Amino acid sequence: MNHDLRMVSESRLEVPGGFRTQRERRRLCLLVSALLVGSFRQGFLPTLTFSAPSKTRAEKKSTPRHITPFMQLSQNGPVNGVAFSADGKSVTMGGGKGLGSWDIATGKSRWTVALKESDLNALATSPDGRLLACGEGRAIKLRKSASGEIEKSLVGHFGDVRSVAFSPEGSLLASGSEDRSVMLWEVQTGQLRWRFGGFEEAVESVAFSMDGRTLMTGYGGGFTATPGRPLEVYGLVKLWSIQSRSVRRTLEGANVVSFSPEGNSAATGDALGQVRLWDTRAWCCQRVLKGQGHWVSSLSFSPNGKMLAAGYCNDGIGESRLWNTRTGGLIGILCDEGIQCVAFSGDSKTVAGGGIDGTLRLWRAE
Repeated sequence: MNHDLRMVSESRLEVPGGFRTQRERRRLCLLVSALLVGSFRQGFLPTLTFSAPSKTRAEKKSTPRHITPFMQLSQNGPVNGVAFSADGKSVTMGGGKGLGSWDIATGKSRWTVALKESDLNALATSPDGRLLACGEGRAIKLRKSASGEIEKSLVGHFGDVRSVAFSPEGSLLASGSEDRSVMLWEVQTGQLRWRFGGFEEAVESVAFSMDGRTLMTGYGGGFTATPGRPLEVYGLVKLWSIQSRSVRRTLEGANVVSFSPEGNSAATGDALGQVRLWDTRAWCCQRVLKGQGHWVSSLSFSPNGKMLAAGYCNDGIGESRLWNTRTGGLIGILCDEGIQCVAFSGDSKTVAGGGIDGTLRLWRAE
């Protein structure tokens, strides 16, 4: 696939999609800035900025607090997935060729598994906490959360699996892949129920609504830089009816998705660090939570619905944040390092973030 920048007009450069990973797109998007600076010498002045939005007087008086992690765990390679046990006493992280579970109270390892065949790029835990769905290369391995032992393998994708999610009752599993498809699996039998196609790029994010009737998928993600004009963000979110297997609605300009546990709201994230909260009854945007221009890589609502954790990662950096979903206020900054995945414990008291630096950080969210 051609990954070159494309000259749309004499004064417009477009950053294409279709990259194998989000990180590749992030790196190319950052290169646009340098290219446009060079164009200044050719007679026109580009407008390209990642600066934060202007602040009101009230905002200038307050400094967002940094929340210090109470525990940090490390592995070799980036952390691509994180999940808490049902009782909240342990946390599992995985990425690259490693997967392991740790006791939160002691920080001691419960078990580790060396992945010899393929890298782990996605991780989710079943609602009852018994199973872990691991996107390992082109397959999904259903592993026992108590030991990491493989229970069954789900094979059908032709590209690496980038995202996985269990339905609320745990009977179905959705998987998004680099082969530009989403597959829906029966967990008990391991059988493929159906395949959703029609995606133009790798599917980076999947999420079920709390009633299990809707599947939200996100793919693409990036921006187009045009001198003299605001950055144009792209990406596409599709809302699928599980019953009819048809697209009910699309939301443009985002590629990371999450449903709230209450069922009446959802969140989407884009390549410019903007998180939008949606009223799912009318699918109208309730508010926009603006970051610092870093790529939104992961979103997770707290089980009580009061908070939203947002992971940001832009070529290894990103100011990940914890938001109040009721007011839209910033609770605190979690980390200045690039965070690729976030998750809450079942009691909403702990949030975990997996970093591209191979570190899993745990914060108190109370």
